[in-house]
Amino acid sequence: MEQKEKITTDFRLPDKPLFARSDLLQTLQLQYPDYDKNTFSWIISKMLATKYLYRLGFDLYSKRKPLVYQGGRPDPLVEKVRSFVLKCDDLGTVVVYDSMFLNEWVNELIAHGTVIVEIDRRNMSYAFELLKNHFHKVTVLLNPSVEERTNYAKGDTIAVIPLGSRPPMLLGNGKMCLEKLAVDVFSDRALRLFFSLDETSKMVESMLSAYSYNKRVLIGYAKRRNVLEEIQEVIASSNAPAIKFIEE
Repeated sequence: MEQKEKITTDFRLPDKPLFARSDLLQTLQLQYPDYDKNTFSWIISKMLATKYLYRLGFDLYSKRKPLVYQGGRPDPLVEKVRSFVLKCDDLGTVVVYDSMFLNEWVNELIAHGTVIVEIDRRNMSYAFELLKNHFHKVTVLLNPSVEERTNYAKGDTIAVIPLGSRPPMLLGNGKMCLEKLAVDVFSDRALRLFFSLDETSKMVESMLSAYSYNKRVLIGYAKRRNVLEEIQEVIASSNAPAIKFIEE
């Protein structure tokens, strides 16, 4: 273990912007020919954990920190709802966000936010009851229609809606990631209530121009949500690279 730690401390990657895993292994093998691939895999994991190296997507790494979308502005009610549902182990995968986070992208700002809880259809009713019983002063709606949203979303509101199949996620924290957001703007009925439909393509183009995104993940989710053509058109119309880095 001490020898592994020493290699991790001493090792330095070449000065290049992107690496495939094969690049990393080849560099390690040249510097340390007496060690096996299992040791090198441990070292790569250590580099990721210490932020010496960043994983940008499938088989893609960099020494530079990517500019990653972090799921919208912090909001006290959103954080309370997210914390509550993530403690409920039997709810499965959940994404929690505030509709007002779309204000970063829309022309006409949303004045009254709704906390949206996306969850598997099988658990929606159960989640609805849990939230209704825990947040007594908040209106909780189960998969509301446009009319219900209009009639009830005057103050603090939580809307429980279905989660799409195998959504991309920011690991373990129930937040919206950019790949999911870009696709859902085209495909999700709940989101489309908050902005004019003719804004959609420009909104997604702005999203993909502002932050790093994983093109492979984006395309895969777009296929599952049946909006692949729309996403491909936006990618083709945007000259921005998929990977953007934090300027140091």
